[in-house]
Amino acid sequence: MEKALHGIVPALVTPFKADERIDFGAWQTIIDLMIASGVDGLFATGGRGILSLEPEERVVALRFCRQYVARARTGVRQRGAVTTRETVKLRRRRRRRGSTTW
Repeated sequence: MEKALHGIVPALVTPFKADERIDFGAWQTIIDLMIASGVDGLFATGGRGILSLEPEERVVALRFCRQYVARARTGVRQRGAVTTRETVKLRRRRRRRGSTTW
């Protein structure tokens, strides 16, 4: 059962390395700081930088966030993409998993 969305749910920045790959170590630090500050949930992959990733890279990024955060907090992620085709593809993938938040 999914957790209800309530309270303070700030957007996470997505840190990138010089080679334009996500810096997962830095992301863990940011997530840990947010959780330690007492937020009720986190909004991941909502910025423009994440839209520049290839679709499979976005899936990996979301999987990382979901697995790292979900035990401690409710998570919400952006469902959109640059194109309608990609947005529909991502939404269908999530629907197959039966998820409405992460």
